[in-house]
Amino acid sequence: MIDKIEAMIERGTSFRGKLNELHRGSPWEAFSSMLRPSKFYKAVADLRPFGFDAMLHIEQKRYGTHKLEIFETGKKGMAEIQSTLEQIVDCNPASCRLGRIDLAADVRDVGLAWFREHTYVQYKQFICAHAKEVVEAEITEMGKKVYQTLYFGKRPSCIRIYDKVAERAAHYELWKKRELRKARREWLQECVDRPRGSEEIPELLLPEFPTLQEWLAVELPQVKSDLPMNLQPDLLPETSSPVQPLLHFPAVTRVENQFGGRVPESLQTLGEMRKNILEFNPFARMKLVRGTVIPPGCFDRDASGEYRFRVKDWMAYMFVHQNWKALSAAQMWSILNRDRNGQLYLRQMAEFLPVEDDGSPGISEPELYDRYRDSVSRQLAA
Repeated sequence: MIDKIEAMIERGTSFRGKLNELHRGSPWEAFSSMLRPSKFYKAVADLRPFGFDAMLHIEQKRYGTHKLEIFETGKKGMAEIQSTLEQIVDCNPASCRLGRIDLAADVRDVGLAWFREHTYVQYKQFICAHAKEVVEAEITEMGKKVYQTLYFGKRPSCIRIYDKVAERAAHYELWKKRELRKARREWLQECVDRPRGSEEIPELLLPEFPTLQEWLAVELPQVKSDLPMNLQPDLLPETSSPVQPLLHFPAVTRVENQFGGRVPESLQTLGEMRKNILEFNPFARMKLVRGTVIPPGCFDRDASGEYRFRVKDWMAYMFVHQNWKALSAAQMWSILNRDRNGQLYLRQMAEFLPVEDDGSPGISEPELYDRYRDSVSRQLAA
């Protein structure tokens, strides 16, 4: 799917309607309450009060260009994205240059730990894994790492792999806090505005929120449709624990490639992106390693009766086998590829890669690309 778009607007381009007043005058007196300062732009305006789900960055300090950041792009069809640009910018949306585009695919029933043990990315030297420590009773490993985000490369161009269910659950908690603060602010304002001498205090009405199951069912509709009837979110018992409802949802891992700064040539403008997006593979440099469960032994012989492996080679391959999961596929790849011979070493030790190939959940590179194409096709058709 197309998860995020930032469209660059050339210097001197006008906006439509009231938005054209945002960059006229100084310091935009009529809209000063809607603008905030920025490091690289003269001002940033949230366009949601105007009815647009977007953020406008006004006049880059060096080049004078503008940038339009569209929110929740993954939930919008291409027609809605183009319509938003047409209503904001007084130019042909197809000619707008893209400053950033995030292309993603959701993988169900495959956890983030699987990607950590199976994934490396060519030409990405920076690797980062964000995890939290979970202490569980009656286990020997008191600090159990639960990985939530994997980064390959640095922003603005990087590959991110993260737990989508956990990310949506965290967003749910933040959304509730924002709505509660908003309700309290409005109640305080009513108290301040009440007539002088009035002893009647307005009643504080707090908003009602959906359960976490209902929230996830809306945010992750593909999960709800595939759940058995006895595990549908609207049929699950309510619970006060913020973690318990997640147990009823399958794992959903989002694999996302962020192209920022240098957008691929075939995706330079919105028009070119719309024409070439289906044939473009954002995960071409991602490698998903698969191996065997039991490695060969040191005394195994070939058909001619010779030992299959030299002692030093077998011991080196066993080191890879025994330390693969501890180091992760990306860290092991960086070691093997130190002298640019990583592909050769992986072919030589293919039987020693400790990657389950016994029917356990996983995904191949063609399957990942197919899921990406399916989601993008739905966006283009919407």
